[in-house]
Amino acid sequence: MKRIIGFLCGILLSMNLFAQSVSPEVVGTAGSVFTNTNGSISFTVGEAIVETVTDGNYTLTQGFQQANYYLTTIEEKTGANLNIQLFPNPIVKGFNVIHNGEKLLLNIYHINGQLLISNTLSTSSTFIDMSAYAAGTYVVQLYNKKQEIVGIYKIQKLISQ
Repeated sequence: MKRIIGFLCGILLSMNLFAQSVSPEVVGTAGSVFTNTNGSISFTVGEAIVETVTDGNYTLTQGFQQANYYLTTIEEKTGANLNIQLFPNPIVKGFNVIHNGEKLLLNIYHINGQLLISNTLSTSSTFIDMSAYAAGTYVVQLYNKKQEIVGIYKIQKLISQ
């Protein structure tokens, strides 16, 4: 009998040692967090059960309440004295680049990162022909003579009619 009681106490003790804690961070329009001395629970309306499991090296969080958020952005840079215009967008055959006449390097990349066009712009108005390329999303980067990015633009090419 002492062994059974000792075994049950050991199980209860080990369950308490490996208890999880869920961070009460919620991004939602409705919900709440309840906390007492024994633990806490948080929820948002319409959210399924959330569980976090960790083994010391890896953490798995199920549900919508994620403790770490990562944001990736593309920053559009333009030079102080540059007035750059790309139009039209979306395009069917090509687009115009109008700028102040400073010598610029134009690179066009497919959305998967492949360099498709590299062209030096030495006049203030240039037409870039993209009729040979498939419909899709392209990224245009413009560099000044110091090899600094002065503009990043997203161009959407439509299917030719």
